[in-house]
Amino acid sequence: MLADAAPDATPAPPWTLVQTRASMGLRRVTISASGAAHLIVVAVQTNGSAVTSVTDDAGNTYVPVAGSRAIDTVEVSGSELWYAKDSNAGATTINATADTIYVMAAWEVAGIRTTSPLDTASKLDNQPATTNPVGATITTSAVGEFVVSVVLVANMITSLTAGSAFTSDHTTFGNGWAHLTSAAAPAGTYQARWNQPNSGTSCATSAAFFVGP
Repeated sequence: MLADAAPDATPAPPWTLVQTRASMGLRRVTISASGAAHLIVVAVQTNGSAVTSVTDDAGNTYVPVAGSRAIDTVEVSGSELWYAKDSNAGATTINATADTIYVMAAWEVAGIRTTSPLDTASKLDNQPATTNPVGATITTSAVGEFVVSVVLVANMITSLTAGSAFTSDHTTFGNGWAHLTSAAAPAGTYQARWNQPNSGTSCATSAAFFVGP
């Protein structure tokens, strides 16, 4: 009697970061024309007010990442993540609506699931003053997930700490906007860590997305 065949353990092809852009002092961020069937992740820094909508000029549908809204009441600042799955091609301007918007950042990623791409999200509110602020810990459940991590600080980010598993994409408005570097990172727990010269409070948010068709 033959044993049952082993399940197909072939991993999904890795994701590719197509582009990332950031803007400061605007209610929009301009990107190069987006491709089709991609993931677009948007991070918005506000004065702590909630983001009520994110839209673009290609008609993509953006939804908030549940549980991603982080607040620092000392600095009267907040951030949250939104995303559009299975993107339409041709988006060049992404807009957000909130009481006050300081920064918008966007990542366009190929190779992410076009249905139900979000794995998990986490946040850190009202973190104590430190010169080494951290991102919200994220625990992925599959190999090669795309992870975004954002930290808002009281002072100014200078860099990620040595040996970080993350890549710094922007330090717009003195804050940290990063993604997990490896497109083949094993399932596990990850946390971005940054440096700033002067101690201050912070808040942070992170989200992870599955690769696949």
